[in-house]
Amino acid sequence: MRAAALVCLGAGAGLIRSDLRQARGADVVRRSGGVIVQVRGARPRSVPVLARHQARLLEAAEFAGQCFLTGGDKPERGNITNPLTRSLAGGTGLPPPAPAGFGPRGWPSARR
Repeated sequence: MRAAALVCLGAGAGLIRSDLRQARGADVVRRSGGVIVQVRGARPRSVPVLARHQARLLEAAEFAGQCFLTGGDKPERGNITNPLTRSLAGGTGLPPPAPAGFGPRGWPSARR
């Protein structure tokens, strides 16, 4: 759910790192015109979510409730994507997944 929230908030609402850190499930609201995210922090505002990301974001928001959508327990926490990537990779003892088009050590793979 946290990965879905991260994608939906970034790609569907255009939120950046500082916005993502403070986003809670309760900040995602269904309105008559669609879904919006109430952004907190230095630049509070209401941001609409693209239609194709609304259902998944609402699901993630319901799961998170009053907690942070991307995990953690403090808004001032550091990098939110590394722990999320570790979690998706299966735990802290495993290497993070290599990006598409890159080999196991992060080097570009040979094109055929």
